[in-house]
Amino acid sequence: MDNVFYTYAYLREDGTPYYIGKGKGRRAFEKSGRKFSPPPRDRILFLKKNLTEEEALRHEIYMIAVLGRKDKGEGILWNFTDGGEGLSGFKPTDETRAKVSQSLLGNTRRRGKPNSLETRRRISENNKGRTFSPETKEKIKRALQGKPKSAEHKAKLKEAALNRKPISEETRQRISQSQRGRTHSPETREKMRQSNLGQVRSAETRERIRQSKQNISEETREKMRQSALRREKMKRESRGA
Repeated sequence: MDNVFYTYAYLREDGTPYYIGKGKGRRAFEKSGRKFSPPPRDRILFLKKNLTEEEALRHEIYMIAVLGRKDKGEGILWNFTDGGEGLSGFKPTDETRAKVSQSLLGNTRRRGKPNSLETRRRISENNKGRTFSPETKEKIKRALQGKPKSAEHKAKLKEAALNRKPISEETRQRISQSQRGRTHSPETREKMRQSNLGQVRSAETRERIRQSKQNISEETREKMRQSALRREKMKRESRGA
């Protein structure tokens, strides 16, 4: 057999891998047949070269199994299959997963550097129209549940919320239209109620809420009143049932 195949990884800006593949020739640099474009060349890492096709398939399966797939809630890769053709059943140990992960995390060429406008534009274009199945959404949700945020992460989220651009009236109207007729299930309403129990708002937050209520138009106030009446009617009907 010709040893012309290789395995490769696509890396994020922070140097962590998000996709594992195998190929030959210019396959690592081509978009054809993919759901997303390859990253810049400095973020394409060749893992093994001069392999037979069977060796490349086996190594692809190995790396995907070690790093895990996001859609299955098992790891960090955006691969949607376990790799290879007809070669399965490999289960790496936790120790092996840790070793391979650490070896790939050593790529720090882009760590700490903000994305350029062009890179952000490409990321946005690649993700447009991308949807996840309900099953995948549930897996991602379970993977993130209970994951604590660091103080630094919380501070960044707060800063982003405070500095975000005001929503235009056109956008407000689109959001309003999309939410019309939407109702929450009793289970969801109970979860929302539980999440707000014991929540203490800061003086700054209370003042922002007060200011926002003062700027509500009469038309909006009437809509809110009608909405409250409908909710009360639904509650009465639910109790009567």
